[in-house]
Amino acid sequence: MNRIAAVFALIVAGAAALLAQNAPSRRPMTPDDLFRMEDVGDVVFSPDGNWLAYVLKRAKSVTFHKWDYLDGNDRGDIWLVPAQGGAPRNLTDGAADGAGFWMPSWSPDGKRIAMLSTRGDDVHVFVWDRATGQLTRRTDATIEPWSVAPRLAWAGSADLLVPTLPKGKRSEQLTIETQTADEAMKQWAKNFKGAESTVSVLESGGASNFEKRPKGDLVAIGAADGTRVLASAAAFSEVRVSPDGTHFAALRQADVYRPEAAKSLPLMAANLSALVIGQTSSGGASQGASGIRDVVLRSLRWSPDGSALALIGYPAGADARAQVFRCRARDGVCLALAAEELDPTPPIYGNPGLVWSSRGSLLVQAKRRTPSKDEEGTTPDWWLVAEGAPPRKIASAARASSGMTKTVLSEIVPDPSANAVWGVSDGHLDWIPLDGSAPRNRTEGSDVKIGSIVWPTMETRVRAPLRRLVVGVPKGASMDLFAFDVESGKLTPIVRPSEDADFKDCSPDGSLAAFEAATRDGTYLWISALPSGPARKILETNTFLSGVAEGVMKPLSYKSTEGQDLKGWILLPPGYPEGTKCPTVADVYAGYLYGDKPPYLARLNLSHALNHQLLAAHGYAVLFPSMPLTPEGTASDPYMELSKGVLPAVDKAIELGYADPKRLGVMGQSFGGFSTYGLVTQTDRFGAAIALAGLSDFISLYGVFDARVRYTDHAQENLFQMSLFESGQTRMGNPPWKDIGRYLRNSPLFYVDRVKTPLMIIQGDMDYVSMQQGEQFFTALYRQGKRAAFVRYWGEGHVLESPANIRDMWQRIYGWLDENLKKPDEKKEETKS
Repeated sequence: MNRIAAVFALIVAGAAALLAQNAPSRRPMTPDDLFRMEDVGDVVFSPDGNWLAYVLKRAKSVTFHKWDYLDGNDRGDIWLVPAQGGAPRNLTDGAADGAGFWMPSWSPDGKRIAMLSTRGDDVHVFVWDRATGQLTRRTDATIEPWSVAPRLAWAGSADLLVPTLPKGKRSEQLTIETQTADEAMKQWAKNFKGAESTVSVLESGGASNFEKRPKGDLVAIGAADGTRVLASAAAFSEVRVSPDGTHFAALRQADVYRPEAAKSLPLMAANLSALVIGQTSSGGASQGASGIRDVVLRSLRWSPDGSALALIGYPAGADARAQVFRCRARDGVCLALAAEELDPTPPIYGNPGLVWSSRGSLLVQAKRRTPSKDEEGTTPDWWLVAEGAPPRKIASAARASSGMTKTVLSEIVPDPSANAVWGVSDGHLDWIPLDGSAPRNRTEGSDVKIGSIVWPTMETRVRAPLRRLVVGVPKGASMDLFAFDVESGKLTPIVRPSEDADFKDCSPDGSLAAFEAATRDGTYLWISALPSGPARKILETNTFLSGVAEGVMKPLSYKSTEGQDLKGWILLPPGYPEGTKCPTVADVYAGYLYGDKPPYLARLNLSHALNHQLLAAHGYAVLFPSMPLTPEGTASDPYMELSKGVLPAVDKAIELGYADPKRLGVMGQSFGGFSTYGLVTQTDRFGAAIALAGLSDFISLYGVFDARVRYTDHAQENLFQMSLFESGQTRMGNPPWKDIGRYLRNSPLFYVDRVKTPLMIIQGDMDYVSMQQGEQFFTALYRQGKRAAFVRYWGEGHVLESPANIRDMWQRIYGWLDENLKKPDEKKEETKS
């Protein structure tokens, strides 16, 4: 038997060797691979469901790279494909002149697509006509992309409502990374000649001159009758048209945000916004009144019949809290609803929690201002609100039947056919009438535990009756999709085109879906019939990645130094032999907690400059530890908490045999750069460190101007950095003059004498985390004669964008880590190769 087993083992080994010999070899990933990748942007079905428009962003190597904040859309093209069959076609051909096209917005009749484009001298609106195939520029003035996101506003199928910037002003989203250099070169040239003054004066505490600032227009662009001005203001945002197309609402900038000495800055402090509301046909506009001091961005929601607008705003009064308002379309008069009872949470990102039912009932997601004992610490509930009536809590079926006071609806979607909403709670799908009758658990008895409603969303306009919902069921790091048949209550698994495919959009009748997958072998887009196919592939790109070797991801479970259960990940080099101890670099970012989903920066199919597959390709393991901090909004000491999640993760990676304890490195970017600075002042376990764009001195960073806006006329009004310190990520709670001790003890600079780890600092001079942060830490090390390198990239911002600089950065990262972490024999082997 032993002889037979031995012969069999030889046969298996020979077969394995033959397979290995015939298998296609995969090369290591290089920085240049980042510049070959294309990305998919917006994906949108037409109103009739017969067409699909999508944005394909061209590879970075073929275009200008300094429009960082357009998210690659400056390389975008809009493609169109028939939903039922046919080849995609490029409507815009931006590659011909290096232009980008994005934000495809269908007219209600599906005959036109409006879009933004960089073609020309700035950002403008273009319209493509399906009947003629013509692509036409429709604005002379510049557009600020964030002011019209997520879609351009159509008023019926003819008029397009667009906010334009004041004459001569360029889009900040387009120019923010270049305007300082442009203005500096202009002013320096004047200074060198000595004939003109280059003075620039900023003031504080004086009378406001905001109303004297140049104004742009909110215009209606007609298909036949040209352009009409609806309103004028220094800036507009969030233009929304009523469902019947008769009225518009928009937010105009009413003033700049003025900090109050006695109060902490709110997170992401924004300029004050006032409501403009009027008729699309006549151009008449009236400003909403009723004591509204400020309207919260992204909170405007029209009622189904277009007679009213819901929003979140602040009434007059210095101590007033946010309230829900209902504004009449006919005269712009706004009334507060449940002002004394409910406390809505203004959105910093995402949805504001305002939903209209199809019959005009308004629901708001909020907490009670004076919560009962059972309500303390719970998530916000959904409430039905109306003028002159107390708010009524909308119960889930589980709470209605069992009296479970803490069971809440995580989200709701209006039913277009009834005065009711669909909601998810406790893993079930509920249908909830708004007339006070009992809610129904529509998935009772099912073993499927629903986590979310994927389609329709709170803002999707679907055809009545609604026949199907798409729901998501959590499954580890991903999500399974099911189609829910409204009539029968049947849940049917949705067959996705591939295991990695993500849902992008659904046709209005729910019969077709678009899926995208960015896999290790390429990027794909499909149109699929619901629920079980067939699927038709309409895009295939980045397939060169199939020939690139990918690092191996492994999850880690461990405990923090305080006993908290944590999860982390480790990325191992391609072809990692089990049991091998690798030189390991911990990628750190204080406050980030990992779960079942692998880290974003560990994806092979990712064009980000800090794709850590590049480290794995160079023979390093990359550790991604969770780093718990005290929650944002509470003053704390993040510096003191840095090691509690990192060092136990390092110990775990060593225990599992992945990491070599004698060859450990640490690196991090932004708040991860702060984490790196902090860790090397607290421990000497790391043999090399790299801090990118990091915070080292909280006191000096608090008030420094953002380098990107330093040369503008109102640089002092950018409060982004200050608000992060007082109310956000940095967790200081106050300005430094109110709590100097907290700023000092949390600044790694003031512990720099403890550093024993060789440190490389990487930063751009246009970084909004001031480059002086790197300068200060480097000069402190230089003063002590400690090993350090300060790598400066002129013209770069927070994340490097220039292909040449990204290539250079990675060669320096490799060199620094190899110098300090690799064994002499490994360095010799690399020199030979």
